[in-house]
Amino acid sequence: MHWLRLVSRIALTSSTGQPYASVPSVTFAEYVRRGIEVTGSQTALGERLGLHSSRISRVLIAEGDSFDLPNCLLLAELIGESPVDVLRAAGKAQEAELMVRLFGQPRGPLPPDEAEALRLYRALEPRLRDAMLRLLQLQADPAALRHGDPPQVSGRRKAVR
Repeated sequence: MHWLRLVSRIALTSSTGQPYASVPSVTFAEYVRRGIEVTGSQTALGERLGLHSSRISRVLIAEGDSFDLPNCLLLAELIGESPVDVLRAAGKAQEAELMVRLFGQPRGPLPPDEAEALRLYRALEPRLRDAMLRLLQLQADPAALRHGDPPQVSGRRKAVR
């Protein structure tokens, strides 16, 4: 290997041998601590995951120790974190990359106003959802109104000209 490629490869690789982009910024133990905060105790976290509290202690004490794949996913769900991030922190980079290939890059939570808009939209009756969606489409592309029929809410009749 050419020396310049070797140097750039070393510069872009962490001490664990992983590219910096895939090195977790939060340790797995920190995710476990968040799980303890959510459930209220180490014992409660163990019960939620089907693990003995001594298993939780080992992860907190021993650097590099983690859970199996299903328990990592349960932990991610419990604490509201990306399963990909939790898997990477658990040292399961291959599984994390497989999830990215299968499901795409994880997105963060919606901003509060968007989450509220989605909640309100989901609460609408189907015919009102259709009308709202059409209205949003027309707002995004006003030319669509000039080339098509005006938006209709089911149950209403078209005006005769």
